Amino acid sequence: MTHEQSLHAHLISLKLSDCSINWLLIVWRMMQTFDDFADHDEVTRNRLDTLIFDSFVSYASHPFYLTHYQQLTPICANVFFKWKASDTAERAGFVSETSFVWRAAFYDLIIAAMFIELGKEYTTENSHLIMSLYGETYSDYVGEFNHA
Repeated sequence: MTHEQSLHAHLISLKLSDCSINWLLIVWRMMQTFDDFADHDEVTRNRLDTLIFDSFVSYASHPFYLTHYQQLTPICANVFFKWKASDTAERAGFVSETSFVWRAAFYDLIIAAMFIELGKEYTTENSHLIMSLYGETYSDYVGEFNHA
């Protein structure tokens, strides 16, 4: 099972709608591909084509985003700023527990989607399940830079 398939299954288990799950997966794919470009990792032509289409069409025309763009846009900006902060710290050699935490900003977007769709009580009771989805360990993170 790929990471995207696993994420999809977890989002279903959180009782998010198909519409929000679809949009979250678009965002996740875009972030992964952009990050691979930033890290000079290989990006296949198919992934590039998907990124281009998602960037110009799927993301901005998606019904979940169009309905909730006023709530989602600042959170998406926050996800970017946290990723950028982490990337800047990592490239400067300042890998720490703090820069590791910044990398998990995508999960803030999942919490927002849950709150939008399912409300405060459900999100309060289940937000820990979202945060537990983050699969990378700190030791793996540090190891990534020790072997670079």
